Amino acid sequence: MAEVVAVSVGRPAEIPYRGGTVRTAFVKQRQAGPVAVGTLGLEGDEQGDQVRHGGPEKAVMAYAHEHYPYWRQRLEREIEMPAFGENLTVRGMGEDEARIGDVLRLGEAVVEICQARQPCFKIAARYELPKIAKWVQEAGFTGYYMRVLEPGSVWEGAAIERLDSPHPELTISEINRLLYRDKRDADGLRAALAAPQLAAVLRGIFERRLAGAVEDFGERLYGSDELLSQPPG
Repeated sequence: MAEVVAVSVGRPAEIPYRGGTVRTAFVKQRQAGPVAVGTLGLEGDEQGDQVRHGGPEKAVMAYAHEHYPYWRQRLEREIEMPAFGENLTVRGMGEDEARIGDVLRLGEAVVEICQARQPCFKIAARYELPKIAKWVQEAGFTGYYMRVLEPGSVWEGAAIERLDSPHPELTISEINRLLYRDKRDADGLRAALAAPQLAAVLRGIFERRLAGAVEDFGERLYGSDELLSQPPG
């Protein structure tokens, strides 16, 4: 049975990066008791960059507990939850199981999966590893975002109940394939766009690709080694 392993929130702070600092709430802290979940996210959780983070379609970010052994081996260091900026560390609901449009009950809250998380330079700053965002893409261990349909509380150990799954073929792994590997798969892009629950930012990227755009905002911000390792200009 899928469940919430940890619930975490964070506030913006300056962390060292490339000889300076960057403001981010990527570094979060686990919460012992129930945490209220509203349409803009968890109580006590904030964003350092409200242009590219936050909002109803990035209200809650989930990351699979099953990925932690891989990263401990790959990074050759001990890492503890929440290591990837997630609000919810989950078991049994990774990228292969989570699908666009899935409606989930998390404790008292009801949420809807709407997009894959696109790793950016903040994760590089957190671990002082310029290439780690690219490694996250390549591994497919990105995590995903959810919008909140019914506010409520969530807590460690809460069961994850799938209430609806209108697009069983549109896993987060499939969205990652279209984002990072098969960027010009017209049939796949159309299938993703047919899901009304798909977040607006991904809808824009996929529509521009179908229109023949060589490069778009999503690719410039997330799709090159150089820009993954530094703040977007």
